[in-house]
Amino acid sequence: MPKSVKLFYFDFHGGRGETARLALSIGGVPFGDERVKGADWPPLKPSTPFGELPVLEVDGQRISQSNAINRYAGQTTGFYPDHPAQAPQCDEVCCAVEALHDARGPCFPLKRAGRHSEHRRGRARAAGQSSGAASATLRIVIYATSDHLAVTTEEVRGAAST
Repeated sequence: MPKSVKLFYFDFHGGRGETARLALSIGGVPFGDERVKGADWPPLKPSTPFGELPVLEVDGQRISQSNAINRYAGQTTGFYPDHPAQAPQCDEVCCAVEALHDARGPCFPLKRAGRHSEHRRGRARAAGQSSGAASATLRIVIYATSDHLAVTTEEVRGAAST
């Protein structure tokens, strides 16, 4: 068992850091839950690998990228399978969840449309597009069968944003 474990992620529930938080907590691994406040992120960002969170620090060694962190947490707690046929299935689900996070990312500004609408109009003008507000919705589609999971996105033009 490691002597010191610290998980650095933003100060909210969910997102890419939550899986490791849950695995370490449920697995009984003591860890420092270092929650980064919004104002603290810009000065911290240059010191993180790839300029991103989450970061897991284990006995002074930093691990970045959520799938690597989750795999480490799973192996440390016994939640990650060691069977050669089961481990790739676990990785497959982790990659699908990562794809969901990637697809969801562009949706965050929609919640703050008033704050970002002028920025989007400026980008549209720079790209030679109309300055009118374009209406689009991103739909996340998950296809699941007994032996396969696929995640994709499709843009629905003209749909009302919710």
